Amino acid sequence: MIKCFGFLLFICNAGIVLAADREFGHPIFRTFTAHDYGEVGQIFAIMEDPQGHMLFGCEDAILVFDDNHWETIPTPGTGYIRSFAADSRGVVWFSSSTQIGYLSRVDGEYRVVKIYEDALGITSRVLVNGNHLYFTGDTGFLTWNNGHISKQPWPSDTMNKFSAAVVHGKIWAGDRNGSIYELDGDRFNKIAESPPNNAGDVDAIVDCPIDDGLIVRDLGIFRKTGATLVPWPTDIDSLIKSAGIFRAKWILGQYLAVLVQNNGEYLLNQEGHLVESLTINSGLADAGFEARGEDRDGGLWVGTDTEITRIQFAAGYTEFDHELGLPKGFITDVTRYQGKIYAATQHGIYVLSAGQDASVPSHFLRFGEPLTPSTYQVPDLCRSDRPER
Repeated sequence: MIKCFGFLLFICNAGIVLAADREFGHPIFRTFTAHDYGEVGQIFAIMEDPQGHMLFGCEDAILVFDDNHWETIPTPGTGYIRSFAADSRGVVWFSSSTQIGYLSRVDGEYRVVKIYEDALGITSRVLVNGNHLYFTGDTGFLTWNNGHISKQPWPSDTMNKFSAAVVHGKIWAGDRNGSIYELDGDRFNKIAESPPNNAGDVDAIVDCPIDDGLIVRDLGIFRKTGATLVPWPTDIDSLIKSAGIFRAKWILGQYLAVLVQNNGEYLLNQEGHLVESLTINSGLADAGFEARGEDRDGGLWVGTDTEITRIQFAAGYTEFDHELGLPKGFITDVTRYQGKIYAATQHGIYVLSAGQDASVPSHFLRFGEPLTPSTYQVPDLCRSDRPER
């Protein structure tokens, strides 16, 4: 007999099975709010430093979390910290809308050193490529070299500066039309373009083993093949087209984590199939995404308007709780009968109903209860049109 104290039920799997075979709950996750780390407002940048501390960029402050305690490092006058990156020496650099600087460790504590001011804008980003350090800004592409900053213009007014990324040892950046540019010396050259479509801006360029890399646009994901961008079909295409992508990140060396604005996080394998998800219908409290990052254990961290969440995807097991239909109380037994999973609880017998597609999570129903069209349906959410900050 399985006796689960509380109301959590874990279902394990040998290896990772596609979510199309769905008997999955939500991945294990941990959420932090201002009650834990203080009133710092929105989080716009996340990374793990070389010592294993998580860093979070806020307005005029950086949060540091060592897995037990939170610390706030004041950065007066910086505005929102927009990006972090660690260079080859382990020095953590940051950029904001107006400033560039780095963190110096003194007696085991971080101190902020500011080195440059400019109108960088909300798309500022730090890039490290080997021993070279770069920054993106509204006014141009900046290179840091032996204590000096040099600037070169962007190749087009349509560039999405935050899309800049290191791919195969090169600096790539995308524009609003889907074209991809590569830095060559002191200029950007166009290396690929998309057929005419309405897929939106290039939001992210992902260095991964799928062809030459993945190009993530507002309303679709493409793979770069030579000088052409080809649609990369996924199990969540219809969801992406209706809700829009915020960002995507290659995690655990083999999966694409896709953040769909106001909806949730979706884990795709290299064939584009859904492996796991955490959505507003399966336990995620806030999906108004602002930032994402990965730790050394493969945990995906996301920052929203109201909280910070760490998600452990592909752990080999998932969790069912009251968010997915189970009543609060004791679970006394779990069994499979005629291909279905049943859970005996102090409130009666519940049966697992597998989700039919990416928009409907697997969930438990009280035995004998019919599934109505409105049960566990994802709201028809449009892409967030919140004003830029």
